[in-house]
Amino acid sequence: MKLIFVFLIAFSSLCVAQNSNIDLHKYKSSFAIQFNPAAQTLEQLIWNESAPRNIVLATRYSYRPYKNFYFGPEFSLWRRNVTQDSQLISRGIQYNFGAFARYSINKLSFVKPFLETSLYFSHVYSMMNFFEYYVTRYNSFGGYIAPGISFCFVKNRVNLDVMYKFSNHAFVNERNHIISWRLCYNFNFKK
Repeated sequence: MKLIFVFLIAFSSLCVAQNSNIDLHKYKSSFAIQFNPAAQTLEQLIWNESAPRNIVLATRYSYRPYKNFYFGPEFSLWRRNVTQDSQLISRGIQYNFGAFARYSINKLSFVKPFLETSLYFSHVYSMMNFFEYYVTRYNSFGGYIAPGISFCFVKNRVNLDVMYKFSNHAFVNERNHIISWRLCYNFNFKK
């Protein structure tokens, strides 16, 4: 939590220093990446070294055909390893391939609330090692809905999206809801 707070404070000067007369409509495409550790709780992520080490990775391309509407493909995966006494007890990997749509309110130049939804195909592989190995694989369809806020930096070329996701599938924190973030780079194609 302290790291996120320091990050937001450090970049707030960029928000204030931006030129508010920037034409937001010229950025029709963006590419986003997400790579971060995850845990069941924030305290576990920061303070508990024996907690399972989870990694979340996601990437997406978005296109904006209208002023406030974005859509595009996205790929994400998460990986979780659980160890006990330096022995691997379980490993889980989930791959998600899908599409998303997003409605954003572009009234301010540096803060933009949004609502996002995604539908995806999910492949899960898990292995457990208690007394013998158990391997599970399955495929399913899922989706999420996420209200959030996008913080814009560097003349709206870089966005930090912070959102609260709700899904019919469990996320890496083993719950159907999670606070998530994503760093986006916006680029422009000629109209």
